[in-house]
Amino acid sequence: MGQITKEAIHVVQLISRDKLFSFQSLAITFIVNVKDFLLFLQLIYEYKFSLVSLAFVYCLNPSTTSIMSLLSAKRNGLTNLPQNGIVIWIFGLSGSGKTTISTLLKEKLEEEGFYTVSLDGDILREGINKHLGFSEADRTENIRRAAEIAKLMLKNNLITICSFITPLEENRLLAAEIIGEGYFEVFLDCPLSICKERDVKGLYKNAGLNLIKNFTGISAKFEPAVKADLVIKTYTENPDQSMDRVFSQIISKISSHS
Repeated sequence: MGQITKEAIHVVQLISRDKLFSFQSLAITFIVNVKDFLLFLQLIYEYKFSLVSLAFVYCLNPSTTSIMSLLSAKRNGLTNLPQNGIVIWIFGLSGSGKTTISTLLKEKLEEEGFYTVSLDGDILREGINKHLGFSEADRTENIRRAAEIAKLMLKNNLITICSFITPLEENRLLAAEIIGEGYFEVFLDCPLSICKERDVKGLYKNAGLNLIKNFTGISAKFEPAVKADLVIKTYTENPDQSMDRVFSQIISKISSHS
């Protein structure tokens, strides 16, 4: 955390006095330095962005680049982002290509001038979901929280790419119900045998040795897609081709002139 200056303290005191935000909400932003904190305040107070959604944007993508882009857009007189928000929910077995394709898609969207946020299951489990295990109840809660975060982003017209195993159809239905219109589901279809071959982290090996409990595909079930908007067989093509498939499906949905 950056050094707290008198100016920042004064701003916090004014906000607290006027009860514009709760102390709990403000605490989220203190993970960044004072300059970024004041940028958050400007976006919230002057441009009416949600504090929680902006804080999550920074927490999940520790760079002010996307935040500065939002500010630039607002300063240029745009009342809304020049895009249609969407939540792209990418799911599949560990090793199916979720993180790789999500990263490529985010890069492509940003190159095209879209404002994008990524929510990755592994990263969330290192932070706000770190106390959750892998029981069905904890998996459901993990998805519920992720969907609620994505919903906040959607309300601010952001494009949100979610990468979660999401093993059960009831998990996917829950995410779709929470997010509502704007939910776009992508199933990365890849045989378990190939996912095991791609086991860079050794997770399948450890699960096979019973060192990891409730591991999807080994000791916990995975239900294939039922109502996915897009199914990609990632074992038949390279990640760039898979990314292009997703991009071609969503571009008409996110373009503001569509």
